Amino acid sequence: MGYSNDNLKVFPNPAGDYVYISLAVLNEASTMEINVYDQSGRKVQSKEFENSKSQFRVETSDLSPGIYFLEIVGLNGILAVEKLMIE
Repeated sequence: MGYSNDNLKVFPNPAGDYVYISLAVLNEASTMEINVYDQSGRKVQSKEFENSKSQFRVETSDLSPGIYFLEIVGLNGILAVEKLMIE
């Protein structure tokens, strides 16, 4: 089963030093990749997480203020994309 943005929560948004990603449904894969892209589409951060919990913390303190996109990737490809603002 895939995710929809109804199953995905990103907070706080706008973010400062970190952001939490909460996934409501966890039956996709044993690991998940969370990628962060800037507005030009360049990947600026990538983290892999064990899919054993429903909430993940991603450090964003090294990102400049602006708009980014979070991409959640599972075994079957892209599961969700969410806009993220960094203050």
